[in-house]
Amino acid sequence: MIHTRIERAIREAKSQGELVDRDAVLTELRRHDLHDGGGWQNLFGTGGGHVKDEQVQATVRRELDRYQADGLAVPDYALLTAGARVVPRLTSDTYTPGLGADAGRIRRVAWWLLSQLKPPVAKPASVALLPWRHPGDCWPMAGRSGRITVHLAKAIIPEAITLEHVDRRIALDATSSPKHLVVYAWLWDDKQGAWTKPLIRFNYQLNGPAAQTFSLSPDVVGSFPVRLIQLRILDNYGQPDFTCLYRFRVHGRTISSKTTAASTPASTSTMAAT
Repeated sequence: MIHTRIERAIREAKSQGELVDRDAVLTELRRHDLHDGGGWQNLFGTGGGHVKDEQVQATVRRELDRYQADGLAVPDYALLTAGARVVPRLTSDTYTPGLGADAGRIRRVAWWLLSQLKPPVAKPASVALLPWRHPGDCWPMAGRSGRITVHLAKAIIPEAITLEHVDRRIALDATSSPKHLVVYAWLWDDKQGAWTKPLIRFNYQLNGPAAQTFSLSPDVVGSFPVRLIQLRILDNYGQPDFTCLYRFRVHGRTISSKTTAASTPASTSTMAAT
């Protein structure tokens, strides 16, 4: 019985647009199965036997491991907590209500100075490299088009990317979802210096699943190790002021450190925005 209840809790958490983690599943279990005050023993079917919270959490953790293995089950080299980071000078502005998408450099500097006195309300671009939990837990990029550039946790041969947006049924504004996108790799060699290579052009389907994965062609990717990935949003679904990016993931296979050192730029400070 416990496995069926946990599976139902996972589905409920997912349908609410939440990150399916232990806390979300436990919340759903408490909401549906502990309303009668019987405690965890009713959920486990143990009658009057006592069931500890640790036992419940361990069971939930096992079921979540199985759930995640049935999902992507691949490493995300753009994950912030794994060591990836956003490259600010190659990333678009964060939307600030009142400033609009075309705010000039002076206005952006002025807003930054003011933000030192009062913390900004908008979330930074780095939240797009983390799991999200609720509608609105996204990076609000200014305008309908822009970019985010990511220094990956490791140099890899990219094989796929995943883009996430909240389910349109519970989205606060579905028109802010990205629509047309292109992914570029930043590469480096002694002759050309830094240069970009398009890896894939794709459309995020608003009526599709929240997490949509797109495979990259090996013929297009080639054998160059990649440490910098840029996601360019060409347009969204109609929101004129901002575009919400919930999560951007990059998948692939790692390579030797020797090859990485020979083919990856040592610093992003010399790269000009394209």
